[in-house]
Amino acid sequence: MTDRIFALEDEHSALGAEFMDWNGLKLAANYSGITTEQEHDAVRDAAGMYDLTAFRKLWLRGPDARAVLNRACTRDITGLKPNRATYTCVLTADGGVVDDSVVFARPRTNSFMSSAPVTVARSLRTSPRARMSS
Repeated sequence: MTDRIFALEDEHSALGAEFMDWNGLKLAANYSGITTEQEHDAVRDAAGMYDLTAFRKLWLRGPDARAVLNRACTRDITGLKPNRATYTCVLTADGGVVDDSVVFARPRTNSFMSSAPVTVARSLRTSPRARMSS
């Protein structure tokens, strides 16, 4: 297991978390005494919080950043207001799903941050021109 820790590790431990190594960081994977079905139902019935610390951060900047993201994601990014975020799937240039991601709009700039698995970062880094021309 990695030596890298995240800010909420103590809280997760106190709640009975079992950890796994993911993306070079300890990730709370399961909680003792709680089944996957119970966790799923709790999130569906109330709310859930996901720690994005282990996700890669990819910054998109410039006048075409919003258009590239809007073309790459399943959600409409055009109306995303500053200091807001949306959960979305990132697509390949031919419409297949790469993975899920959270896109954050930065205030007073044409920049966005995508917090996502490395697969999304690779896809967005390699395909902006293809996305804009198709």
